[in-house]
Amino acid sequence: MAEDRTLEDFFKEQGWWEPNRLFPHVTNNKVRNFLQSLDTPGWKYFYNLCEKYTNSQSFTQGWSAKSVCNVAEALCGDRTQASMLEVIAALDVTPTLALDSVTRFHSPMLELDASKFAEFDYKDIYRFIRGIDEFSDIKPTMGDSFYRVPTIEQCYEISRQCPSHKYAYIRSGRDCEDFMRITRGWLSEQAYGDLPVCAITFSALKDGVTVYGHAVNLYIYHVDGELGCMLCEPQSSDVFWEVNELQPGTEGRVDETKYRRIVV
Repeated sequence: MAEDRTLEDFFKEQGWWEPNRLFPHVTNNKVRNFLQSLDTPGWKYFYNLCEKYTNSQSFTQGWSAKSVCNVAEALCGDRTQASMLEVIAALDVTPTLALDSVTRFHSPMLELDASKFAEFDYKDIYRFIRGIDEFSDIKPTMGDSFYRVPTIEQCYEISRQCPSHKYAYIRSGRDCEDFMRITRGWLSEQAYGDLPVCAITFSALKDGVTVYGHAVNLYIYHVDGELGCMLCEPQSSDVFWEVNELQPGTEGRVDETKYRRIVV
């Protein structure tokens, strides 16, 4: 393999270079094989670190291609393990590569301008959800009598500050529904438990066959008092999509989403 070939080159050759999108699971073996083929200590250590704190079915899940390249390129070269740990600690994407799988991250205080909230009765939220074609067969579970609904800008701010994306994926022990719960628990911890940042589960299908199941957050927001919603991947801080769209990064692997359960 040519020495000047980078991980970014490899992603672009495979058609995966979408900096703000998640890796589809189907790429896992190819990514691992590529990393294993590199000879420098940095690459090998990067590969071993990833394998240690994820598993064969979740390798790089929740990472953007840009984040992976930032870390991997920094680890290339003739470094000692100690110096590479220092490099990781200095990178902005450090949380994704949690070195201790049970690390507890500081929960930042969330300060939102409550004057921008709009208050809705639970029946209004319930009717809004049931009125969406993709959710018409779902009866959402409601937890409060009234909800303070944030603006869409406040939803982006919640996702940006939420520590959920800082944790390492652990098979079963901390997987998709746990990341979704971390978001909701963090909001409840700060008395924002009445914001309709919902738990939602769905199945992703290809040609009518279920490829995988997943759990994410459904953010309900208002624009001048009119309700809207969007999905958010809690294992990232900036991956949003509409309920009538496929999850970013899964195009070609799945062609349909079936929503199963919503807890408000």
